[in-house]
Amino acid sequence: MPSRPKCKMIRRAVVLAALVAACDGVNYSINGWYQCSLNSEFTPDEASSTVAADTSRAFLPNRPPTPWNRHFDFKLDALDDYFAANKKIKPSQTVVPECAEVQVPLCHTGLCTSSKLIESFVKRIPASSSLSGKKALFLLQGGPGASSVNMEGLMANLYSLLDGQFSVYTLDHRGTGRSSLLDCEASQATAAGSPSGATVTIDELPFCLSDLNYQFGLDASAFSVSSAAADLNYVLTTDPDLSTSDVFVYGVSYGTYLVERLMHLAPPNVRGYLLDSVQAETFPSSDANLAGYYSNWDRDYGQVASHFFSLCDADAFCASQIGPSSQAKLMALYEALDKNTSTCATLIASTEPPSWALRKIFAGLFMDMDNRALIPAIIKRLGRCNADDVQVLTAALSVSSASPSTVTYVRGSDMLYNTIVFSEIWEPQTEAYLKKLFAAEPIASGLYDGITPQYCLVVGSATGPICAGQAKAKTKGFKYTPIKGVWNTSAAIPPNASVLVLSGGLDPQTPAKYATLQFESMLGDRKKLVHFPFAAHGVINTTPMTLNGSLPCGYSVIASFLKEDGDVRSMDVSCVDGVAPLTFRVPTDLAQSTLLTSDAFDGAYDPSLAVADKKASVVTALKNQSQVPLIVVSALFGLSMLVILALGLALRRQRARLQKGPSYEADTAP
Repeated sequence: MPSRPKCKMIRRAVVLAALVAACDGVNYSINGWYQCSLNSEFTPDEASSTVAADTSRAFLPNRPPTPWNRHFDFKLDALDDYFAANKKIKPSQTVVPECAEVQVPLCHTGLCTSSKLIESFVKRIPASSSLSGKKALFLLQGGPGASSVNMEGLMANLYSLLDGQFSVYTLDHRGTGRSSLLDCEASQATAAGSPSGATVTIDELPFCLSDLNYQFGLDASAFSVSSAAADLNYVLTTDPDLSTSDVFVYGVSYGTYLVERLMHLAPPNVRGYLLDSVQAETFPSSDANLAGYYSNWDRDYGQVASHFFSLCDADAFCASQIGPSSQAKLMALYEALDKNTSTCATLIASTEPPSWALRKIFAGLFMDMDNRALIPAIIKRLGRCNADDVQVLTAALSVSSASPSTVTYVRGSDMLYNTIVFSEIWEPQTEAYLKKLFAAEPIASGLYDGITPQYCLVVGSATGPICAGQAKAKTKGFKYTPIKGVWNTSAAIPPNASVLVLSGGLDPQTPAKYATLQFESMLGDRKKLVHFPFAAHGVINTTPMTLNGSLPCGYSVIASFLKEDGDVRSMDVSCVDGVAPLTFRVPTDLAQSTLLTSDAFDGAYDPSLAVADKKASVVTALKNQSQVPLIVVSALFGLSMLVILALGLALRRQRARLQKGPSYEADTAP
């Protein structure tokens, strides 16, 4: 890459100097460290009392899971087979976590003006091994707006994998979870008894925004990405333990965007940055296809789906089922279903055309590396639509009305999501444009529903070509202006550090093209990009090996990078050759637990597989799933009820496998 003009580098250095000085004059104050539980969530037994069930309903938001609010499934038992094969002690038997709250400025110097302090919640597992020097690994969750609760299993597994030689940390970035939560408590928009629980509806949004205006004014800079990065920089360079350690920082999904912002601050004790499933920090105007705004979500989703169908056409088995042109067959199926001439069209009918509902169903399945194999089978059955197909599809899309029984208090913030996304990761678009984008793709999430009026309320605009006539009420908005010279600018790799980038070729949420863009844009040679052609979102979690009992390759690559102190020339990536290949054959247990048949493509419905208590648990787990977002979105982004049913298939399958005990395949799903 060509060097940037020195004048731009100087201007950026001036901006960053202000940010690095963000905490000058603030005494480091920490309430901790206290021994605490590894798991922050409490899940009562399904047979618990009515009181417990009623309590759970009070805490659970009434919204459908969407691609944005699905969390990473970093199970504590994810590496049990590997630990057993290598005679290692399971992390649950060895780790002793500690928790603390650190006081940080509400406004870091150069970002906003206030003398108030807020709390930042931090959790760690201290190193147990004595080394010549201290080492620490910091894990950052996605979002924006997600708490760190789903990093806890990953913390324990990486701690054990690294033989206790690293202290492993995570934190709830400002505005989320147990840190100072960005919330509109006075308006009660996120109260458990409000219409959609923790989700802020379009009718509640104006009042919630007014509540935030009263608390913080009109400028939301205190809750910007740069403010969150400044918090992290402050903790890393001021905490007595971290400031004297060699630190490595891992981010996944939106967490990569936060890590990239930290790189601009270049804390001197950070030796390595790990970016998994990358949100690139630049949005090139010269190539719209590489502009990773969330408003382009459906376009990006569809591009990866098209690649999936091209792989199907190249696979002898898949091509024999729905080929030789699988995507063309799907588009023809959509057209036929919309004419409503098939019995199977009524199975997926909604207020929208059947093809739109089906696109969203497939989007729910496609993000999961196991469940994506069901897509060709469903396409074949919908096209054929014989008596067996009708029975299988009807049973597969059934759902119990049982009440959830999971209690959680560690939630994210819809308002933080709105603030960050609409301030710096969104291009305003009309609903008509977003619908056109959606309808052009073979598989997409459906971002169009209600998002434009929501954007207009959050930015406080009721005029212009996008917002004229959109908003139900006028608001002052709650947004910020990103920092020039930092936003939409790739960080240079700090002189004391290196960068590892991981990407998955079948990741529809953060497509691999953005990892490549980020990798190529970062100035410096100490960097390595490792691409996995068939990995889904969250590479560390979606790279199973062909040999059972082997460490997933994503874990192996990360562990090697850390053990080699970030030396990208010495790290071992040989496991890439042993990653399990893509398969379109649906395992019998997956077919039985999702489609209630032993043969996903041609089998008959088996009523013995429909167990009532399993159906009840599907809804319970599904509701719980929406609590800890990967990429959070409000209820207005919600997909149709059919997506709830589609994602329920995944959880029915996971539940069935868990009843058999831990299995490696079940633990690779994101």
